[in-house]
Amino acid sequence: MGIVEIIKIKFSKITGKVVSTDEMLDYAFDEQRKNVKQAKLGMSELVTARKQFEKQRLMLITELDSHTDRARRANDRGDLVLAEKLIGKKIDLSAQIAGIDKDIAQTVKDEETLMEKISQLETNLRSIRVRNEKLKTQSKVAETRVKANEIITGMSKNQIELSSMIDKTIDKTAENDARADALEELASNGVFIETGFSTEMAEMDPEERAQKIKDELAKLSEEKE
Repeated sequence: MGIVEIIKIKFSKITGKVVSTDEMLDYAFDEQRKNVKQAKLGMSELVTARKQFEKQRLMLITELDSHTDRARRANDRGDLVLAEKLIGKKIDLSAQIAGIDKDIAQTVKDEETLMEKISQLETNLRSIRVRNEKLKTQSKVAETRVKANEIITGMSKNQIELSSMIDKTIDKTAENDARADALEELASNGVFIETGFSTEMAEMDPEERAQKIKDELAKLSEEKE
């Protein structure tokens, strides 16, 4: 059993119906194409998330720079309470930025992994397309060979029947020729005239007439002896 038939059986079990080879291969190709589409959709979502992280990071950096500048000016004025408060906020912002940096790094890593997966899926998709065209061609060739063999088998059967008919015709012709020769021999010896069988012979069926001829030939042989 070839790979096409194995895949066809599995596909039939999944769909619950008998399908052609072309339908099965097209279904397999469409399923793989869906996988590529889903992977690309996932990539789009990752890119969107990364851009959002980067936007948040820029906002936090802007706020961090603002708090740093305000803390410096408060310290210059001698307002240590405000300066400490702003420095505390600056530390919190730095921690948030560090967390976002980790999220961005992980997102970039996920993008690279998914990009490799998409590349692999697209390569597989191209391979499946080429393989499917090959399998479809093989399937059509196989179907054509089956039909050709059926035609040849039918022709062989007809040839046998025709040969049998020809053999029977030849045998019948030879039999008729033998009977004709016998009749000619009887006629040449005057058997029909002397015995009065001419009218009777014409009315007899072939087998009965042949038997009569044999009987007459036997009589001729006895008379010669």
